[in-house]
Amino acid sequence: MELYFLDDNFNYASAPIDDYLSLTWIDRYQAAGEFSLSLSPDLAKDAMRAAYLMNSERGIMEITGVSYSAAGQRKLTVTGNGLLWLLARRIITADGQSSNAVGTIIRTRVTSETNTTARALPLPLSYDVSTASDQITATYNYGENLYEWAIKLLQRTYCGASITLDRSANKLNLRVYKGLNRTQNQTTNSRAIFSQSFGNIRELEIKKSILDYKNVCIAYNGTAYTLDGTGGTEPRREFMISVDSEAGDTTKRAECSNALAECRKVDSVSGTADQSDMRYLTDYNVGDFCDIADDYTGIMVSARITEVSTIYEKGAARVIPSFGNQFMSLRDFVKHTSNFGRVTYVTINPEA
Repeated sequence: MELYFLDDNFNYASAPIDDYLSLTWIDRYQAAGEFSLSLSPDLAKDAMRAAYLMNSERGIMEITGVSYSAAGQRKLTVTGNGLLWLLARRIITADGQSSNAVGTIIRTRVTSETNTTARALPLPLSYDVSTASDQITATYNYGENLYEWAIKLLQRTYCGASITLDRSANKLNLRVYKGLNRTQNQTTNSRAIFSQSFGNIRELEIKKSILDYKNVCIAYNGTAYTLDGTGGTEPRREFMISVDSEAGDTTKRAECSNALAECRKVDSVSGTADQSDMRYLTDYNVGDFCDIADDYTGIMVSARITEVSTIYEKGAARVIPSFGNQFMSLRDFVKHTSNFGRVTYVTINPEA
């Protein structure tokens, strides 16, 4: 793995950074990634001038903070965010509603908000949205932050997004996509099963909370529109939102969908992956739907990888995948017996 500082035009601004203490690099499925780099204070001048950090194994992130301390032992820390964060620099400058594939909706709105010289991103933007084909109706309002608006749509449809640099074409590429299904209950893709007995995951941690969970939204403006998300199989947890007095059922449904997306259960699984058996970016990736087995409880969970942290220290790398997050739904909670040993098989959000 090699590290480089880049300038505002994505040109190399330093020799390879060899003198670093640690690097934490986090890739995320439904949000911009981030990094934290601790390195020799002798590189403070280079860090202060740099605009981006390039990791030869992971990609490029924008530098958003540099901290240098000369008190006692000198320290230098550089932090930043993934290039998807570039969308946070723009607001939406129109009011409206669109019905289409989620990838197409995001592409159209991002293009509209970055298509002038004054509002353009650092490089021209190309798009890859072909797998984000879920059909939705989305509203947008003047003044909304473009990044936050896009993230809400990703959460509604279980899609992910990233912006990467295509150096050969001198362009940025916005990808909106669905991660692959790598569970044992499919045959299209190679399988990814994390298990202590396989020796490819350690420090397994499982969390669940329904404290803020709601599944029925009622939009009211004199007349009520109800969006029932129970699937007819779980107790109702109702709440109400107010909408514009002129809003019809289509708008009410879209507003209810947005509101329900923020009231889901908290379900997460995390652990440290052993790279000897399955390798990140080769055998699995952020957004992929995988199986995780806990030998002690006898439970297997299917969940989407929503975040992968890679920690580089002393010439070695630790990979820590996290499965599921506060946007993961358990509405279609299914249990059955798996042919993977003697376990109970649990599917979290089987929309993969």
